[in-house]
Amino acid sequence: MFLVVTPTFAACPTPDTVQKIRVEKAVDGDTVRLSSGQSVRLIGVNTPEMNYKQGKPEAGALAATQFVRSLLSDISYIQPGIQSRDRYGRTLAHLFLHDGRSLEEVLLKRGLGYYLAIPPNLQLRDCLRAAEHEAREHGLGVWRDGRWPQKATDLKPGTTGFVILRGQITKVSRSNKAWYLELDNRIALKLDADVLVLFDDSGRAHIRPKSRLEVRGWLIDRSRHSSVKKNRYKPLFINVSHPDHLQFLTD
Repeated sequence: MFLVVTPTFAACPTPDTVQKIRVEKAVDGDTVRLSSGQSVRLIGVNTPEMNYKQGKPEAGALAATQFVRSLLSDISYIQPGIQSRDRYGRTLAHLFLHDGRSLEEVLLKRGLGYYLAIPPNLQLRDCLRAAEHEAREHGLGVWRDGRWPQKATDLKPGTTGFVILRGQITKVSRSNKAWYLELDNRIALKLDADVLVLFDDSGRAHIRPKSRLEVRGWLIDRSRHSSVKKNRYKPLFINVSHPDHLQFLTD
């Protein structure tokens, strides 16, 4: 079971200030294109990848994409994030349906994606985390097939991209700028100083060897890095963006 307290289920509130929009296309479950040509990446949710170039969608990708496509005429409002652009130039925003419901919340409650917390865009953090919890408890969508969480020790060679892993901390290294954790001697987790300050005392106390945890984020393969080749760094790496992406386990 998780050591953290489960949040109260509450619908995401509709902001007082939103802009009227018209959505033209769903690129995938978490990205849409507006009639203005603007590309919008949803805040707080990550859906499985369609992998258009490879031609093989991840499990659950088609369901998420088709669901958003079914709602195109109903997606009516946008609220850009505090950080309004991602590195690809897409607008980062919350989208809302005609009746005021959060599109991200609807996706998460149906198990069509995974909750994310990436500062500074945390306005709907609590309700989105609760929405995922509800779907996970009922085994809906992406939680039905048991793909995630996966044991870090069972990770297949060549796996990259979004993952949810469980394992044991085997090493902790600290500096003024970041803490580095090793998960089952296989994967390096980086917690920058601006992430560490967001942990409460209880959470920080559990960042120690032998603690068991669940982590989510984007797994990067650094095996071609010169320092990895010299055995200074682990080849597999996750940059932890928020305490919500680490869950400490009690059994």
